[in-house]
Amino acid sequence: MKRLIATAYHEAAHAIAALEFQHKFDFVTIIPTTVTGFEILGQVGGLKLAKSISNKLETGLDISMPERVELKHLLIIKLAGGAAEKRLRNLKGFPKSATEDIRSSHQHSLRLFKGNYQLAKSYHENIRKEAINLVGRSDIWGKIESLAYRLMIDRSLRYDDCIRIE
Repeated sequence: MKRLIATAYHEAAHAIAALEFQHKFDFVTIIPTTVTGFEILGQVGGLKLAKSISNKLETGLDISMPERVELKHLLIIKLAGGAAEKRLRNLKGFPKSATEDIRSSHQHSLRLFKGNYQLAKSYHENIRKEAINLVGRSDIWGKIESLAYRLMIDRSLRYDDCIRIE
């Protein structure tokens, strides 16, 4: 039961952060699934970085300021799940369940700074703090709790259902 609750808060935080930054997604679920041999306890489906930004990062091209803002928001969304679990379970650091989100967001940070590890590390640490601050806001935490509760009942919700919870 503890695992289900933690997963519900984790996924709810991703979804609420996405709504906060006006990033559309398809659904949020806490139904476990296996993807390429890895068990995934939940997910927010359809939440992705714009292909144009992703392509520029992959090829080392510079991205514009609006694209940097979109990337920053997406990275905060990625880390919001771990930040919510950290708060829920009163942990010192992010939980192991956030490992893939951390790895992915750090990789995007490295690409943004063209492999400069120190700049990427500093940027990533600031993003992590912003995610912690976001889920620490009482209005956001209240929405996360409401959505997590709803997820524990329904297991999956569409984007439109999540908007109504706000």
